[in-house]
Amino acid sequence: MYDILIVDDEPASRKAVEYVIDWERHGFQIAGEASNGKEALERMASQSFALVITDIRMPVMDGLQLAERIRAASDVPILILSGYEDFEYARRAMRLGVEDYLMKPVEAQELADKLAQIRRQL
Repeated sequence: MYDILIVDDEPASRKAVEYVIDWERHGFQIAGEASNGKEALERMASQSFALVITDIRMPVMDGLQLAERIRAASDVPILILSGYEDFEYARRAMRLGVEDYLMKPVEAQELADKLAQIRRQL
């Protein structure tokens, strides 16, 4: 099982991601949650994750800043789930090497397909 860290400032959004698909069926398990990028980095300092799924807009440290900090230290795959269909966000995310930029609410099949792709890479 590959461990996932979910990063979103809205508890309801974190729960929605948790229940959108059967993670274990796809070889993943949600092993941690954080409400902003700073908290996520603190979690990552003490626990290893195979995948980070993050929102973009969050207080303290946003998802793009988080992706930049992760990329400076690691090649862990990053998926961005955002409610903002903003080309500039997506372009910056891709430049940071994130796996994909998916729109909320994410479709179960779209997420499952992306997980299969990431799992092959891992």
